[in-house]
Amino acid sequence: MANPIKPVGVGDLLVVKQHIVGYEPSEVAFVENILKGETHTREVRRAETTELSVTTETEHVSEEERDLQSTERFEVKRESEQVASADGQLKSPAYGGLVDGGGGSLQSTEKQASTYAKDVTSRAVSKITERLRTQIVQRTVREFEEKTSHTFAAGIAAGNVTGIYQWLDKVYENQVYNYGKRLLYDLVVPEPGAFLLQAFARAQSEGRELVNPGPWTLSPSMINEGTYTSLVNKYQATGVEPPPALYLTASKSFKGTPTKETGDPDANEIPIPSNYEAYKCWIRLNSSPYTDVPPPAPGTGESAKPCIQIVVGDHGPFVSTFYIPKSGGPLPPPLPPDPPLTFAFNLDGATDKVPIAITTWHIVSYAFNIIVTLKRTTASLDRWRHRTYDQLFAAYQRQKAEYEERLANLLAALRVGAIGFNSHEKRGLERDELKKNCLELITQQFFDAFGLSMQNVTQFDPVTGEAVPYAQPRLPFAALLAPYVRFFEQAFEWEQMMYALYAYFWARKEYWMRRVTIEDTDEAFAAFLKAGSARVVVPVRPGFEQAVIHYLEKGVIWDGGPLPDINSPLYLPILAELKAAQQAAGAEVPYGDSWRNRLPTALVQLRADDTLPAWKKVAGSNDEWVPA
Repeated sequence: MANPIKPVGVGDLLVVKQHIVGYEPSEVAFVENILKGETHTREVRRAETTELSVTTETEHVSEEERDLQSTERFEVKRESEQVASADGQLKSPAYGGLVDGGGGSLQSTEKQASTYAKDVTSRAVSKITERLRTQIVQRTVREFEEKTSHTFAAGIAAGNVTGIYQWLDKVYENQVYNYGKRLLYDLVVPEPGAFLLQAFARAQSEGRELVNPGPWTLSPSMINEGTYTSLVNKYQATGVEPPPALYLTASKSFKGTPTKETGDPDANEIPIPSNYEAYKCWIRLNSSPYTDVPPPAPGTGESAKPCIQIVVGDHGPFVSTFYIPKSGGPLPPPLPPDPPLTFAFNLDGATDKVPIAITTWHIVSYAFNIIVTLKRTTASLDRWRHRTYDQLFAAYQRQKAEYEERLANLLAALRVGAIGFNSHEKRGLERDELKKNCLELITQQFFDAFGLSMQNVTQFDPVTGEAVPYAQPRLPFAALLAPYVRFFEQAFEWEQMMYALYAYFWARKEYWMRRVTIEDTDEAFAAFLKAGSARVVVPVRPGFEQAVIHYLEKGVIWDGGPLPDINSPLYLPILAELKAAQQAAGAEVPYGDSWRNRLPTALVQLRADDTLPAWKKVAGSNDEWVPA
């Protein structure tokens, strides 16, 4: 595929050579006046500092009370004396063997019964108070100090003192030279100083840690349990709380010793913390029946059934019934409680509290636990997301402000004092950058393959045993790439390359403000760094015209021998013109008259006296003025 780069044709290579011939005072920069006997001091200072203060206070108070109670669940002494014997026993279908004499005496049986009947209840009451206070104070006083101090004492003079400062202009002499006919390529290079700006910023120690946080694209819906920790680390946010847990557990123990055979309902409740709702519930019941035969139910002749009834919210009643035999009567067959002693059911999103009602019939004592699983509400998660979003956005703004400030300082450092190059070295940097960009356009590559020609190998120091890396060529790749390097260095007259710089607005728009503020005492170098594009005219070295055309047409470097035919009709008149121009002189020939031009600088000079400058026009010139 042919290269889209085409020559503009064959023409005279006219090169403008410029050389500085001196400096001349220009317009008045400023005037300093000091009265007789006055001491005058002038200071210029600009300061900015950024201070961020984050205060986090966490107070956690835990209070716990434990109450250990021991009670006799029912009196067994009288029953033991009546029914216990060496081989007798009492059984309950609900609890299994209550008393097993095991062949012992009456006293032994009574002791066992009394031990079994003892009920130990532990009640724990916990109170937890937690207070979290986060205060973030940001005070911005950006500090970038540039201080100049001048002190003038007029007392040593006979009268008043007036100092007049003038700007200095560089004066250049220019001459056009004709180098004969050349095949010319006219290229447009975008942002010629982009790499140098990055390299200079990187060279600053502060710039190695400069990271652009990028645009803000986060929304509250993107924050969840899986992403918030990485976002906190990314933006270095402080004071961010973890999300509320998805599930919590609330439990409560209930016990009682009803004073009546048919107890009145007891009301109680389990509080639900804010941001949560009741989700599931479990009841674990343990109760003891009345020790005597309840009166028969009316019309049945059967004993009533001791039972307990529990209502949780609008769920229930949950009833557990206990069967007991008549005193001295035959034992009933073992039957399980009805219903089971464990109940599990779903709650319907109750908030604030879960009400509980307890009713017993013929129950001497009871004990049960209620465990409620709480689920986080959607509204609480949304509130956490918005709080976290605000904290992340505040952290992002701090990062962005710090980045912009440090970047501004780095760009301010792109001055001659920070870069440390003289004007000649800067011209070399400009030409190398333009040459690199032109080669990328001509060869349609970005020098990635040329890194294959070198490699690092490790050698061990015989004294220290340390592994030391050494750079050495990869011979096959070096031999393969060498013809490309040689061809493109020789085929073009890079030393005769000419270029014109275009304004900053031909660059990427997001870099406009930074480019406009670039300063340098070398105005030409500052203009190069600011430029949005550059037009570059590169001449082909005489004798390489057909080889360059062949490469651009075929994409292959010609390595000797007769050139193959190029069938493109565009190149036929160009080749004919080249043959006609081969007799043209190659040495430089002055073309026209020389001229001088002045370029302003940032330098100032104090005049030798207190007279104001004046200029006059040179006779016979169109636009040349000299000091009067």
